[in-house]
Amino acid sequence: MKTTKIDDYTIEVTKNKVVTSTSTYDIDFLLNQKIAIQKSLDDFTVAKLTELAEIDELLAQCATLGIKARPLG
Repeated sequence: MKTTKIDDYTIEVTKNKVVTSTSTYDIDFLLNQKIAIQKSLDDFTVAKLTELAEIDELLAQCATLGIKARPLG
């Protein structure tokens, strides 16, 4: 990957083309992959929902304590 600075806010990215490849899979592998990927997705979703619940709880505490966001600028 090649990057070039355009200005203080922008870069240009040049990526190499992806090479086409051929693969073979048996049905058992694909079925097991699907199960593993779904479990990983489910675990990730649970973890992120837990993080969001904690953030919501902290934001509620901020509201209760009268803590506000800093003004922009």
